[in-house]
Amino acid sequence: YIFIMDASTLSSEVHYLSAKEPLGAFKLFSPRQKNELYIIYDGEDRFFVLTNWKAQNFRLMEVDKKKTQKKNWKELVAHRKDVFLEGVKVFKNYIVLSERTKGSTQLEVVKRGETKGALIDFPDPAYSVSLETNVNYDTPSLRYDFISMNRPYSIYEYDFEKKESKLLKEKEYPGYNSDEYASERL
Repeated sequence: YIFIMDASTLSSEVHYLSAKEPLGAFKLFSPRQKNELYIIYDGEDRFFVLTNWKAQNFRLMEVDKKKTQKKNWKELVAHRKDVFLEGVKVFKNYIVLSERTKGSTQLEVVKRGETKGALIDFPDPAYSVSLETNVNYDTPSLRYDFISMNRPYSIYEYDFEKKESKLLKEKEYPGYNSDEYASERL
């Protein structure tokens, strides 16, 4: 799909067009509403909607591609007062949620069709993590970047089935050994 997002700080609306018909007319996904933001993601047979509609910290919805009106949205991840849902990556078999809770970002991996996910474990208690560019929709893994007070910038690959992370690349500093340092979160 080709998406055109028109957004301000407090509201948004998206128009979409099938990339298979690039000369066609764009369709309005859902009209702009005051104080309501949403972003849509292509899920092959449906759209996923990250929105703050009735959810200050955002929630994740799904909707049939032919009936995108808000009355047809179905909740997948409910609003949580203590968790801010920052972003979503949609894959053929998994959805990855980037969430902020208690001041830290966590990545939760949810198998499509299920309601409970698994959090990715990180090697340090205080860190910064973000999703890398993941262009393959039908993939067995996710790439993310990680950095902490005692660990240099690194790129990891998380295997969805094994639920394990593997270090792919770490920035090198001559003479530096991360095992000589410790960090803690108070």
